[in-house]
Amino acid sequence: MEKTAVLRKLLQNLRLLSPLSFLLCFASLLLVSSDVSSQVHESDKSPEKSPSAVSSKAAPKDAQVLDDLMVKLLSRDEEIRTKAARSLGEMGDPAVEKVLYAVRHLASNIGRKRVATALPEFKQPPAIELLERSIGGEDLPVIAGAYTYYISKAVPESKDREKILKVLIKAFRGYSDSSMAVAFTQSGDPELAAAAQVWRYYQTRLASSSNAEEFLASYREASEAGMTLSEESGKTLIKIGPEAVEGLARMVNAQERALSLRSRAARILEDAIEEDRTIIDNKTVTEELLKAACDQNQAIWTTANETLSRFGGNRYLEKPCRKQ
Repeated sequence: MEKTAVLRKLLQNLRLLSPLSFLLCFASLLLVSSDVSSQVHESDKSPEKSPSAVSSKAAPKDAQVLDDLMVKLLSRDEEIRTKAARSLGEMGDPAVEKVLYAVRHLASNIGRKRVATALPEFKQPPAIELLERSIGGEDLPVIAGAYTYYISKAVPESKDREKILKVLIKAFRGYSDSSMAVAFTQSGDPELAAAAQVWRYYQTRLASSSNAEEFLASYREASEAGMTLSEESGKTLIKIGPEAVEGLARMVNAQERALSLRSRAARILEDAIEEDRTIIDNKTVTEELLKAACDQNQAIWTTANETLSRFGGNRYLEKPCRKQ
């Protein structure tokens, strides 16, 4: 403001100056004018920061939020995953990159399925391209995770409807869960509804089991019919009761039983412990896992060791077989 006043005063008195003074004053006028113009220009920008400047300063916080949402996207809890997927969709481009990388590089297919839950939330071309490629290449974990996208594409007027339905049902059989079953039933498509009905039948059989023997028999029957129930099996086992969990743990070490059955029991037990981590403190479960950690079969001891290390921590680093 002070320099502006000087400028006005110079303009008012300019006509009173001699030629030499006029030249000197005019030079000063140009300098002052240039300085004021520069200050006005900067003041115009200062009240609001540019989007890039704001995002740059907020980037560390946004990065932390993004990482937290990615962790939630891997949760076993469907509600947590759904909320995380929606939040990631609202974040836009940075989230797309993270989700696409995880879908492509996660070693676990169950993990890839859970991360793919977020894909239908994005409208960016890279996400759409991955979804389209997945149906063509029958990438079942991605299709199972992003099933809402494919159900919306399987409309009667779609030329790819039959192919989409076929691959959707195939993905459901391999990675079925309750939310997919509900969506299939509500889709209005008879083929999807029929697949959901078969899933519900075997789930009811599992839930009505009174012990581990009946539970595994129903699980095996479902597998032979082409329906994998691994996503819900641990949760269902817990509902039956602790006796069923303990019985399943003993079956892991039942040498007289088929190896495929023992291995399946070990995986279901791990799923159950992931649902309820207090199971690892059950004396029978712990003892059976420690014995299984020394089993001669790689599939058995690998699952047992992973379960003990994930949920038991340092308490079970010393296995009985290591002392021999």
